[in-house]
Amino acid sequence: MMKGNKNNDFDYKLALATIEPFNVILEGESGAGKEYFAKLIHKRRSWAKDLIVIDWECDYHNQPKILDNFLKDNLQRITDLADGQRNTYFLRRIDLLDLSIHMKLFEALREEAKRGATSKNQLYRLGLIYSWEKTRNGRVQYNNLSFSSFRELFPLTIEVPPLRERRKEIHSISYSILHSVNQKQNRKVVGFSEESIEMFSRYSWPNNLDEFESEIERAVALTRDYDVIKPQVLSKKLVQNHVLFMTT
Repeated sequence: MMKGNKNNDFDYKLALATIEPFNVILEGESGAGKEYFAKLIHKRRSWAKDLIVIDWECDYHNQPKILDNFLKDNLQRITDLADGQRNTYFLRRIDLLDLSIHMKLFEALREEAKRGATSKNQLYRLGLIYSWEKTRNGRVQYNNLSFSSFRELFPLTIEVPPLRERRKEIHSISYSILHSVNQKQNRKVVGFSEESIEMFSRYSWPNNLDEFESEIERAVALTRDYDVIKPQVLSKKLVQNHVLFMTT
């Protein structure tokens, strides 16, 4: 199945996650775009209704309350598979979830499924999307989910490549971010100069998509409506990297 090519494997799994309601884990470095791809998966799911986002990036003492509210409002709807149209549930930063809370969530899903006569195979197809953060050496930051029984609910794991490994996508990602920034800031910046795109492609983006979004937000603020983003409004680090590239 497309072995030996990480990009092909990523694209294949991404497509599979949109066609089938498989539970998905998105894993990757900080800022790599896990939330971006969760939203993309939801948008491409023809059967999906609303995107429900639950964020575990909070202090430990708030986790039980967040979980209780989530189960109260959503548990029955998650496991009710009779309706062809259903929500996508995106639970961010599951690596920050205490294992005891993690197991409570697992047991609640399993028990609700039993009451609704949901088979084990159907439990794999609830449309859930989880994300966890990994360091550059590939380790999960906090709890070790790979050994949790909850991990069995997720047949599809998608590793989101860092931006430095997605240079061919820089052009399309740039315009996707620009569209979002224009909407958020009520602006009408129309695009990028060719040299600006080249500078984006040559930079390593150590902080991934978060850093890229910040760069474009700053450039939009310095660019007039109906104009393109030029190198003159890009940050010093991109200019220096470009100069270094041109002189070596």
